[in-house]
Amino acid sequence: MIHCIIIALSIALCVSFSNQAMAVEHVRLEATADASFSSMLYKGVDYRITSMGKYNQFKLKSVQEMAAIKFNCDPARGREVVSARLYLHNATEGNRIRILRMSTINGDWNEGDQTEKYGPPSGACFNYADWDTKKEWGWPGSQLCDVVLGAGHSLTTWKERREEKDGWISVPVPPELIYAMCVGDSDGLLLQD
Repeated sequence: MIHCIIIALSIALCVSFSNQAMAVEHVRLEATADASFSSMLYKGVDYRITSMGKYNQFKLKSVQEMAAIKFNCDPARGREVVSARLYLHNATEGNRIRILRMSTINGDWNEGDQTEKYGPPSGACFNYADWDTKKEWGWPGSQLCDVVLGAGHSLTTWKERREEKDGWISVPVPPELIYAMCVGDSDGLLLQD
């Protein structure tokens, strides 16, 4: 599992000052919301309608378990992004993640109030961007998979993770994913193992 209490993008930004050389500034985009999703229908249980918006961890497991994170993009707006890294803290021993897929999310979603793992629906789940209002991800019958990882004109990439100190890992984030969040073309980033 990946622990998601302290998640932030650390971004190096290139800022041009009038009549001066380019200067590099580092800012953090703090996570403002997150949700964990499951695409499983297993032994009569439909995990696609469970919610984990306020649960303190999320699990990344191939196409079965994924997570979404929203960020406060104000520090990056109107600036040229030179590089960005996403930092995640591992909640379990023995990190098995090698490659992390990332995608923009082309649908607004609600974190919800659920604090349990695979709890009753509240906010975003695999089948709805907001269970409480029955807001669809994009169109009638659409699911999360219809607005991420290249579907629904979403941007996607995959990067190899790097080990950091004290149980942290990081992956580079392409500037275009940051720009998409800054201009409102993406409601956060989707993460998938």
